[in-house]
Amino acid sequence: MNWEALWLNYEKREEPFPASYLQRIEVENPESSVMAEAAKELQRAVKGMFQREIAIVDGGMSEEKDGIRLVIRKELEIEEFDINQEKEQLMVYGGSGSGVLYGVFEVIRQLRNGKNLRGFRCRKAPDNPLRMLNHWDNADGSIERGYSGNSFFCAEGEI
Repeated sequence: MNWEALWLNYEKREEPFPASYLQRIEVENPESSVMAEAAKELQRAVKGMFQREIAIVDGGMSEEKDGIRLVIRKELEIEEFDINQEKEQLMVYGGSGSGVLYGVFEVIRQLRNGKNLRGFRCRKAPDNPLRMLNHWDNADGSIERGYSGNSFFCAEGEI
């Protein structure tokens, strides 16, 4: 069976800028499955786009000054993220592992667009705590153009 990576298809591209922060990914709390997956997705993206192997290391152990660091900050909202540069590190803060994951996807989006992240700053929080894909699904479980039954996102009237 063939499958398509859709928006996670990291096409090869030339690295348009020197990026010392693409040397390593430091993960605070690497035992968190969401934090670990966020780091792996960033690693996959860098390898796919720039053919560069980038190591994932425990953020509490590294003495290195450059890299991308993934950190949970409890003062942020759960899914909020804040990306900024501190010295030679690109910091991706999130209110939880989910917030960090959303921040990582923002970093990947910027890299795909050829943006040099030196000095980059971005802070976002979701407007809604529940996010749905728009498959023409309604919150009541019906589908606007539903020719094949109710939404698969709902079971017994619950999302």
